[in-house]
Amino acid sequence: MGSAQVELAGPLAGSDRDREQIAVAARIGRLADAEHPHIAALAQASQRSTARADFERGLHILLTGIEILGSRR
Repeated sequence: MGSAQVELAGPLAGSDRDREQIAVAARIGRLADAEHPHIAALAQASQRSTARADFERGLHILLTGIEILGSRR
């Protein structure tokens, strides 16, 4: 599943994959439905972002954490 996720939504997927990502996330949400509410909620949340935005947000969090740890020494 991880490799499929990276191919679909990873940082190298490109902006032209955003529409496809939203459609797949919507389908996953419908399939998960009430039987798997956490997956359904994650599918909804993933439709409101792009792979690039997620990557940049994660990178910012990582770099901020490294900066904070470095300033404590």
